[in-house]
Amino acid sequence: MLFSRQFNSNNYVKQFILWIVLFICVILIAGPLALHVSSALPTVKTRNIPLHLFSEERARTYFSNLTLYGSRVSNTRGDFYARSFLISQIERISSISKRHLQIEFDLQNFTDRQHNQLQNIVVRLSNPATKSKNVSCLLLTAHYDSVEFSLGGSDDGSGIVILLELLSNLVNDLTLTFSNVHLIVLFTSAEEINSQGAKEFISNHIWRSDIRYFINIDATTCNEKASLNRIIPSQLVVDYSRVSRPRANVIIEYIHKWLRLMSDYDVFTLNNSLLGYEFGFLLDGYNYHTSLDHPLMIKQGVLQDLGENLEFSLRWKQLHCTLFEQAYHWLFLPLIVSFIPLTHTIEIVNRLVRILIPLMVRRFSFGWSRLGNVIICSVIAVPTTVFVLGFIPILQRTKHFGRILIILLITFFIVFIIAYYRQPFSSSHPHIFYAKHMSKSMYKIETLSSDPVIVSLISQSSSITVTTYDGLALSPVLSDFSAKSGHILHNQRCLKTTKCTFDDTFNRTIAVQHIEIESMNNFSDYIIFVQHVLSYNIQVSSFPFIKFLVLNQSNIPRTETRIYVTLDSSSSLFDINIKIRRCDLIDSPFLVLFTDIMSNMVLMGKGQCQAIDDDTTLTFNK
Repeated sequence: MLFSRQFNSNNYVKQFILWIVLFICVILIAGPLALHVSSALPTVKTRNIPLHLFSEERARTYFSNLTLYGSRVSNTRGDFYARSFLISQIERISSISKRHLQIEFDLQNFTDRQHNQLQNIVVRLSNPATKSKNVSCLLLTAHYDSVEFSLGGSDDGSGIVILLELLSNLVNDLTLTFSNVHLIVLFTSAEEINSQGAKEFISNHIWRSDIRYFINIDATTCNEKASLNRIIPSQLVVDYSRVSRPRANVIIEYIHKWLRLMSDYDVFTLNNSLLGYEFGFLLDGYNYHTSLDHPLMIKQGVLQDLGENLEFSLRWKQLHCTLFEQAYHWLFLPLIVSFIPLTHTIEIVNRLVRILIPLMVRRFSFGWSRLGNVIICSVIAVPTTVFVLGFIPILQRTKHFGRILIILLITFFIVFIIAYYRQPFSSSHPHIFYAKHMSKSMYKIETLSSDPVIVSLISQSSSITVTTYDGLALSPVLSDFSAKSGHILHNQRCLKTTKCTFDDTFNRTIAVQHIEIESMNNFSDYIIFVQHVLSYNIQVSSFPFIKFLVLNQSNIPRTETRIYVTLDSSSSLFDINIKIRRCDLIDSPFLVLFTDIMSNMVLMGKGQCQAIDDDTTLTFNK
């Protein structure tokens, strides 16, 4: 009897092992196959197809003009030109349409915190025969600004060119009447600065109350087909499932939460104010917000894939608009699937390695050159640890608990070692850095006359601060650069291994070049003439009790700033501060030389134009 039980027990163990082996074999075969099939891209359609069909080739032609003047940071030359280009294309698309549609066009003006004049571009398509004023609207949106030093090919040039092509498709589609659902296309500004354009639209635009549903497009790097990033409410995923190539993964929403990747979607869905989707290309975090985000880096077929999916979805909603009329209910979607087991699937590991790791390393790896590997280790090892601990109670019920636990611990140890020694950046994904240029200029005037007075320059200093974001020790890099360029970095000092400052001796042009003062009204009022380099970003400030007015504030860009100052009898000593910011690569001889010599380093940009910051202080001493 005892022998029979032992025999049956051994058979059960063998069968259990065989099933485990079979399961692993199926996963090894099915996993890569399923990933390959789900990642397959459609054939790019040429520009010669009918205008009502989406063509990636036509969409890509917009890139050349959109990126003509470099990065599109808010309130820069690239931003102004991109805005003019979008307006011209919307007018062109409207003019070639042979249909009787009502196309309304609006420029929503607003100012940011620095009082810079910005604009959202809004287009509304409707049927002029529709008499009802309570027609629901579908909103398509993408942002047209980018970060410093980046052409913004993916973020968010991809969204812009897709929306322009879709607008042309829908205007020329005779099957769409826009009677039941109107279409609003929104190109927002200042998304990279806390989504200020989206906030302005959702708070103040006259069409905001008509919107019941929106689709936002955003991206990091377009090297794979787009996914459904986020959605609210969950029932909308049923509509998305009708497209020819639906693609979504629950891990993407977790990545947004962990890294706090904010976009216009977060503004639109705040307090459930709007319902809708966010689609995006979210796979590679290495090139995110860097100079590598170039239109040429966008993989062939990814724009075609998302464009066709959106085109089908929009046509279906125009013809079947019951979603707007019926009450929706929440579905408990794939979130019911635990995140921890999913980390071990091929696609999830792929996303962790290519999105979460580089962005986390960029955000948190300061001060220690090995910290990047520690973060990688934590990202992979911590979920594995939780997974093991969660299954220990189940494993304890098996007779071979000890052996299975040892196998899991060995596997965990191997993953730990691989994670720690894996370098996150390679030749195809270079190290990233940021360079901050600062200059301080002091002008002082003590003697005034009735004639214009040229103000003397008292002192001037200029420095450059370089920071790396993946734990790379900076001193050896700067030494290598100095040796290759033959340029000595004077007064170099490193407060951290990843952050160093040195004097700017690269003959950079300081913004302010000449200051002249003219007195008026018996020396109670003054006009200050500040001559400087051509700039779009000029800020003037002073003490709270000083009354001043920038006479040519609305002239953007300009090479001269005129400041009218009114003084009272008690104002004997005060300052006027002029801050001029630039962010074009050609304005920094150091960056031009460094990026040319150090090919393994890539320049990162910020959402605001602040890389080159020239501060000028004019001191009055009456």
